[in-house]
Parts: sequence; C-alpha cells; structure tokens
Amino acid sequence: MDRAEECVSEAGLAYTVLDDLVETTPGRVSIGTMHLAKGLEFRAVPVMACHDETLPSQESINLRHRRV
Repeated sequence: MDRAEECVSEAGLAYTVLDDLVETTPGRVSIGTMHLAKGLEFRAVPVMACHDETLPSQESINLRHRRV
C-alpha cells in the first residue's frame, strides 16, 4: 500500500485509500487491496507486487493442500 501511495503521489494525483466501507471518491485514484476491490468496477486497474512469491499467498497454498 505504501508503494502505491508513493507512486500516485509522485505522479501528482489525488488519491483515496479504500477501507472496509469501500467508498470511492470521484476524481481521485482509489488505492486498496485486491480483496477490497473485488466486485467493484474501475476504468483502469494497475496491479502492483504480483510476483510468484506473493500470489497466491503461502497461507492459501497451505490451506489448499490440507483440504485435499
């Protein structure tokens, strides 16, 4: 989240950090986790920090293996 806020600030854009209420603000970039954004619609969505060691999380992998 910090990196996203820094990138948007450096671009000179106003932003809102999404919380559990998931209220977007017109004219502002919305910054949040993929879990908060699920089901919402945006004109464009840049995705950060999605490399092999991040997605899926190790916790999710462990849960799947326990269910099998």
